[in-house]
Amino acid sequence: MYIHHGQKWVFVSTPKCGTNTMYRVIPELFPEAEPVQPLFHNNRIPAGCDGYLKWSIVRHPCSRAVSLWRSTIHGNQRHIFHPPCGSDEFEPFMEWVLTDPAEIVRRHLRPSQAEWQDGLSLDRILHLDRLDQEVGTLSFWPSSGKRLPRMNVCSGHQWRQHMTVAALALIKTWAPDDCDQFGYRWPSPVEVPVCA
Repeated sequence: MYIHHGQKWVFVSTPKCGTNTMYRVIPELFPEAEPVQPLFHNNRIPAGCDGYLKWSIVRHPCSRAVSLWRSTIHGNQRHIFHPPCGSDEFEPFMEWVLTDPAEIVRRHLRPSQAEWQDGLSLDRILHLDRLDQEVGTLSFWPSSGKRLPRMNVCSGHQWRQHMTVAALALIKTWAPDDCDQFGYRWPSPVEVPVCA
């Protein structure tokens, strides 16, 4: 979380929704913005921020699930997550996530974006897949026309290669309200590759 008291805004990061990108860009563009500890995935807005613009980023739940799997099983956090999960494959990973893993990993694997943001009264929700366009709609954001850097991203529709009907059902259980609440659409079974 970052707070800019001068410009009166609060950025609340959502796990697997552009956090590394924003935590690289915000200090560069807004050196007066203050990080709030714990920095990563803190959804407790401190007192004294009444009237501030509260904003966050969301992501298609299928893309977010694949990114979560890639970073926790194949990325820099694999030493924490691989032994408890017991598999390198996407579907077994999602089954494990749904078994309510130990507290040490629960915060990172927190289910839906809707649950994470519940009660925060966010003023603006940007979409990771349209972040370059939508971030420019924030009144305080400088207009540079430059594309934001992408860090640890499962870009575009790469997540589709990991979808099966079973994987899609697991993701719908993990994040049941995210598509409806944030303007995304679940892929139909016809769009899920048969060979995946």
